[in-house]
Amino acid sequence: MHLILPLLLIVSYLFFQIYNKGIHAQITKKEIYSITILLILLIGFRGEGIDNDYSTYVRSINQFLAIGEPTFLLIATFIKIGGLPVSILFVIYACIGISFKMKAIFKMSPLPYISIIIYLSNIALLQDINQIRAGAATAIFLISLPCLIHNKKKKYILLITIASLFHFSALLYFTLLFINKKELQEKTFFYWAIIPLLGYIFFYLFNQTLIENIPISSIREKLLMYRRLQESGAEGFANINLFNPYFLFKLFIYYFILQYYTKLKSIDDNITIYLKIFGLSLFIFPALGAITPILGYRSSDLFACIEIFLFPYFFLLFKGEKIKVVCIACYFVLLFSINIFYKHLIYL
Repeated sequence: MHLILPLLLIVSYLFFQIYNKGIHAQITKKEIYSITILLILLIGFRGEGIDNDYSTYVRSINQFLAIGEPTFLLIATFIKIGGLPVSILFVIYACIGISFKMKAIFKMSPLPYISIIIYLSNIALLQDINQIRAGAATAIFLISLPCLIHNKKKKYILLITIASLFHFSALLYFTLLFINKKELQEKTFFYWAIIPLLGYIFFYLFNQTLIENIPISSIREKLLMYRRLQESGAEGFANINLFNPYFLFKLFIYYFILQYYTKLKSIDDNITIYLKIFGLSLFIFPALGAITPILGYRSSDLFACIEIFLFPYFFLLFKGEKIKVVCIACYFVLLFSINIFYKHLIYL
């Protein structure tokens, strides 16, 4: 509870600002720095018993369990050799994951207060408190977005390569080199409208025996391990639920924004690339979930972090400033409650 209460106080401050200044208000440097430092201190020094993964990382430092990313091994070795407290690991990841995400919000979001609220309702709990290696990787991805938008491919490749050193799954971000911010026309609009459905089709047509024919042994063995854990009913490896309420909720927002794409594009043409990235996350969930559920969930979440920039546009479609604030509040309460009481991303 000692972590939840400060997070709620920060969100209350953000709502106070929106209520008084309006949803289009721009956040100041002093505010962004203060919130960033406060979040790093709260999350970095949270201690054991708050989330699911803390004890796993502590054991990995002391016993060198199977976490193979170079950055984790480097930090873990530094902590062991220096005899430093294990909290240093979590502070380092918090510094990277939180500060880069907040920097991206400050520089890129036209609705920064709403972006931070959306971030704290979901991504902060999922990645910067639990999946901290993925949290660092997604943060680097978010600050690389301007390179992708402005077609600076060499710099984007460099940043994604660095992100993959924090979490190997970040290599999936290289697939975004094949998309662009070109406006959706009739044919391309149809394609992005059906891409989540294509993921479902792939799920039902996929043959599990194909995993055994993957030529890269390290990937093949890891996927086979995931499948064995799934078949044994191990916790966290249950069969994927393609129609879980949260995923259906994201599908609803995606299609709602897609319906008003032309109107929203006139506000910010970057919405095109945000929408495409989010569409890919909806495709990946069932498509890679066909291989193994945890791969579908984790890979989809890598791309779904774009909701920090995309979802604020959803609230612009409501009429009346006060109605918009109420809708944002309902969104936060719903997502935050699901993550606390249903997903148990933070323990009470």
